[in-house]
Amino acid sequence: MTVRNCLHNGLFRFGVTSLSLADHQMRSLGFEILAKFDEKLNLEVEAESSSILSSFKNINQIQLLVTTFKNSIKHENERLPLIITQFVSEISSVITRPGHWLFSKANEFLLHKPYFDVEDVPMFNFLFYSSSTNSYTRER
Repeated sequence: MTVRNCLHNGLFRFGVTSLSLADHQMRSLGFEILAKFDEKLNLEVEAESSSILSSFKNINQIQLLVTTFKNSIKHENERLPLIITQFVSEISSVITRPGHWLFSKANEFLLHKPYFDVEDVPMFNFLFYSSSTNSYTRER
């Protein structure tokens, strides 16, 4: 199974969302799924970098999202807030579609710092205090 298939079939989203569950075993399963996904992602990134023709154009954005998410986890089998796991789950589909209206804001947010603040609402300030004149109402 490829990284693209894991993203489109919802396996990545399931693994991420399970990290907010109270059940210790389900969280462990989520961590296992994400560890396998990360291994596969790293292999595909290496293969993509040696290939002239890239088959998955947004693989670097996915790698950035996964790295940022991993940097946010402080303890083994840590239970994360649902808002963080839902954000990562949803943003994974945004950053694979360059035509999405949030694509540029999502990438800007991911490049802003190397981790998610689990005490904060992700992208709230980016969208609420947006200075964009074209899409400020949609962003808010």
